[in-house]
Amino acid sequence: MPHPRRPLLPPAWGHLALQRGLRLLVDCDCLHCGSPEGDPLCPACLAALPRLPRRRCPRCLGSLDRKGACPLCTQQEVPIEAVTALGQYTGSLRQAIRAMKYRGRADIGLVLGSELAKLLAPLEDGPWLVVPVPIHGTRRAERGYNQVEPLAWQLARQLGHGYDGRAVRRLGRSQPFYQQGRTERWLDAQSAFHARADRLAGRSVIVVDDILTSGATLWAMARAVRAAGACRVRGAVLARATMQHAPSEPPRLPSCSP
Repeated sequence: MPHPRRPLLPPAWGHLALQRGLRLLVDCDCLHCGSPEGDPLCPACLAALPRLPRRRCPRCLGSLDRKGACPLCTQQEVPIEAVTALGQYTGSLRQAIRAMKYRGRADIGLVLGSELAKLLAPLEDGPWLVVPVPIHGTRRAERGYNQVEPLAWQLARQLGHGYDGRAVRRLGRSQPFYQQGRTERWLDAQSAFHARADRLAGRSVIVVDDILTSGATLWAMARAVRAAGACRVRGAVLARATMQHAPSEPPRLPSCSP
C-alpha cells in the first residue's frame, strides 16, 4: 500500500511565512545565547544541546531505579520498540520547545526536526510512516497550530518517509495531561486517541511528539496505532524529561495485541 503523499508545504506554513517576513524587518538572534549567528539556535547551541544521562533505559530513555530497572517499561506491556530523542528537557532545548509550543515559532520544528532526522537516519528497515501526536481542537485554536506537525513533517521529509497528519485523532477533554495527577494522566490517555485502520494497517510507524515525560501520551498513541493494525511502532521526540519516580508507578493496563 503506498504512503499518503506528503504535503509540499509544511503544516503551519502561514506561521512560517510570517516569521520569514519578520526576519526581513527585525534581526533575530539565537534564543538561548543571544548570538546573531543563528536563529532560532546558533550552531554552537545546536551542537551543545543537553545530552541524556548515560544511565538510562535503552528503550524509553527514562531514568532507572536503584536496581537498574526502568519503572515505566517493567510495569506493563510496552507497545513501542524504542524511543529516539535529541536530548534532555532542560536548558536550550527546553527553551526552544517552549517557544515552538507557546510563541508560535513553527520554524523551530523544522530546524530541530532536521537534527532529529540525523539520529534516525540509520533506520534502513523501512519504509516508515511518520505520524504526529494530535492535540485537542481547543489547544489547536489557542496556539494556532499543532506544534508537533511541522516537526514530524520535516522528519519525514529528511528521511524520505511518508507523513500522515490525519491517521490519528484526539478525543476526550481538552485538559492537558501534565495538569493531571500521574495515575489520572495514564488512565485518561488510554481513551484519548482514535487511530484509522485504513491508514495504518500493515504500516511501520514512527510516532512523533515534542516531549516524553511520564510516557502516558506516547504509550497511549502507540497502543492506538497498534490496535489499528500497525505492525511496528517506534517513537521520536525532541526531549526526554527526567522524572523522579514516585512510590506509585504507572498503573498496569490491559495488554494490546497488534
